[in-house]
Amino acid sequence: MLFRSVENGDIDIAIGRFGTVPGSLEIAPIIETSMSLMCRKDHQLARRKTIRLIDMAKYRLIAAGPWTQQIINMAFSNARLPTVGQIEVGNCQTASELVASGVGIGLIHSFCIQRAKSNVLHFRDISRHAGRRIFSAVYRKKSNAQPALLKYLRDALLDREI
Repeated sequence: MLFRSVENGDIDIAIGRFGTVPGSLEIAPIIETSMSLMCRKDHQLARRKTIRLIDMAKYRLIAAGPWTQQIINMAFSNARLPTVGQIEVGNCQTASELVASGVGIGLIHSFCIQRAKSNVLHFRDISRHAGRRIFSAVYRKKSNAQPALLKYLRDALLDREI
């Protein structure tokens, strides 16, 4: 459905994680990211030198978006670890507010850390458990999606001055 909307010109560009795309579309990587654990600075996990999946499984997990939820489910399922509970929220800001309030620990894409920073939150890269992901832009081959637009998107995702 999304690809059809791009092909038909209903939307100019789609951003996300994509495998193969139809031949009429171009795909351009925008950013590669890992996953990060987000917890309060006074949380037990913030003091640990090494954080294992079994350590995270003891707490309610807050996932920012369905992609993050899929990564969480896959990592814990592959390790055959049940989780205490999970909450899926729409974005990293909501996840960071819930974590700051003590509702649970968050798992977010590392490029979201700049937007989620707070004086009460601690972040730790967990790419060894969850891997790395590439977010790409998909657009029509004969569209006006110029390199400048792709650069703008990369800078916006990295929260650089634009």
